[in-house]
Amino acid sequence: DRADTGIGGSSLGGLISLQVLREASGTFGKCMCMSPTLGWNDEEAIRWLEQEDTAWLSDTKLWIDMGTKEGSSQQVQFANQARIDRAAELLKNLGLVHGKEYQAKKYQDALHNEQAW
Repeated sequence: DRADTGIGGSSLGGLISLQVLREASGTFGKCMCMSPTLGWNDEEAIRWLEQEDTAWLSDTKLWIDMGTKEGSSQQVQFANQARIDRAAELLKNLGLVHGKEYQAKKYQDALHNEQAW
């Protein structure tokens, strides 16, 4: 059933998992987005949270995380941190912070790689 069906991935897989949840929220009740590539397509996923009806997130357990050292330069790392912070703030403002149903985490010094995931 939906409550026991999840999708998840890392990097582009994390972004795709969020997209699949958006398009098939009736199927998935859990979504794990590890290090999602939130900068893709001019931050399209962040715009989903800013501009769209977010009913697709209702009754969904959502995990989103990122390491503080993800990116090829310090500038990219700061941009990625700003994106995850923005997404977490939007999710919080949508009222999706309900204990275990929603988690946004940052991991100090974690890189964008399988070892960190």
